[in-house]
Amino acid sequence: MKQIITIFFILLCFQIFPQSSEYENAVLSCRSKIKSVDFKENLKKFNQCFIGNKAPNFIAKTTDGKTIELNNLKGNVVVINFWFISCRPCVAEIPGLNDIAEKYKTDKIQFIGITSDSKVDLDKFYKTKVKFNFKTIPNNENIYNNIFMLQNGFPTTILIDKEGIIRLVTSGGRIDKNASDEIKSKLIPYIEKYLVE
Repeated sequence: MKQIITIFFILLCFQIFPQSSEYENAVLSCRSKIKSVDFKENLKKFNQCFIGNKAPNFIAKTTDGKTIELNNLKGNVVVINFWFISCRPCVAEIPGLNDIAEKYKTDKIQFIGITSDSKVDLDKFYKTKVKFNFKTIPNNENIYNNIFMLQNGFPTTILIDKEGIIRLVTSGGRIDKNASDEIKSKLIPYIEKYLVE
């Protein structure tokens, strides 16, 4: 029995780590080629480093205790929004993200919010500010920093197609009433495109 477990573990490692290494190598290689000093230009180029790569897997628990494993969502379009409570652009776009989640709730699409905030802080925030209708993973800077290797700022939203390939990365946002419209104008065309492919 011990040998079977050892063999299973070795096979699991070979399955997981090559994907992570390919992703990591592609992102690091792309980043090293960015030389501009202009912040906006760098951000746009940096976001492009992720496009076309297979999204790295993660396993995490949501605020309602359910486990999400990204690889298990294959066959669905996945929208991941990285945010936190004290980020004004993050909060400003929540109504727009909620509108998108409502519009596509019956389609093969999953909406996930990932934040560094605790469940306790999120519960307080939802009661006093605005509810976020994404499945929310709390206490998780690891997925942003180490798994996806993002350094793009907040909010950052990623769209992954049904095959697990990253198709859109958008970072930053507005803090005014146009924030909702801006995130919808960025995301909806990609959602529409990749839901039918």
